[in-house]
Amino acid sequence: MSDHDVKLTVNGVPHSVRVPARRLLSDCLRHDLGLTGTHVGCEHGVCGACTVIADGEAVRSCLMFAVQADGMDITTVEGLSEGDRLSPLQASFRKHHAVQCGFCTAGILTTAHVLLTEEPDADADRIREVLSGNIRDIPREGTLLPETYRFTFGTTREQMIQRMRQAQQRVVQEVWERRSSDLPIKTPEQLVTLASIIEKETGKPDERTRVAAVFVNRLRQKMKLQSDPTIIYGLVGGKGSLGRPIQRNEIEQPTPYNTYVIDGLPPGPIANPGRASLEAAANPARTKELFFVADGTGGHVFADNYEAHQKNVARLRVIEQSAAQSRAAQPTTAPAFAPAQPAASTPRRAR
Repeated sequence: MSDHDVKLTVNGVPHSVRVPARRLLSDCLRHDLGLTGTHVGCEHGVCGACTVIADGEAVRSCLMFAVQADGMDITTVEGLSEGDRLSPLQASFRKHHAVQCGFCTAGILTTAHVLLTEEPDADADRIREVLSGNIRDIPREGTLLPETYRFTFGTTREQMIQRMRQAQQRVVQEVWERRSSDLPIKTPEQLVTLASIIEKETGKPDERTRVAAVFVNRLRQKMKLQSDPTIIYGLVGGKGSLGRPIQRNEIEQPTPYNTYVIDGLPPGPIANPGRASLEAAANPARTKELFFVADGTGGHVFADNYEAHQKNVARLRVIEQSAAQSRAAQPTTAPAFAPAQPAASTPRRAR
């Protein structure tokens, strides 16, 4: 997946970070900039815990890529105070013990800050309206369709979720009816699970059907899928990102989702796949490819057999060593985590 340089101002401080194209703003703030006051809850943009202020507007940072924030002025909960002095809003929350468990407080504070900045005379009913949105149940993974939706003012979060769920059901049914006749999966639910892995593994859109083909070919040959994102999903329980490289001992760590350990598909989706990944899962490219590895530019190189794959891995190692030497020649701070070493027995992916 290609990396991008992003410049943004956070809490009045200019930052320049290099991030993968699909790095969420919430992950950038938490892991790249160390601003952990922004919390990640439902990961669907409905709970509001991840809310930050972007150019004066309250936004869900778990639904926004970091690259989309390039050039923006971002305020997190850490930026609401003035040095060591709490803002009047924060002080009021503290005085009245309005923190509940504390996990969602950051999102409530940033949302309320925007409201009171725009509407300083907002009454209790208006404040409740803006802060409302507690949902009865967090949607299950893979049940919402990532897409651009238009909503009118007054639409509740439950209504938003219902619309996204209905859109997902409609698209899955359409794609399932047009699936390849020899696909080695038996149900629409399995299609969504496969598509979710494709969604997480695809760096460049034009590779999506080839990525799908690798996993479909492996299913046909009863090979383990060996997808790194399934390791991460199992380790964190689907709650956000790992925030560091996968460690060597975690590759074989048993979880229900780790496809280096289990046979076939995991028990459910590891993401909400978009239409493109669903289409790729239903109609993968017609190849014999069984392996792929990063090519150092954000894409992948594919191979039909293990010998060719090992040569591709060796080329990647040269690229990585060259990049490491270039970084070592420049002044830098110590990394928070040591890069994981690849296991000698790992046949598909290079880390």
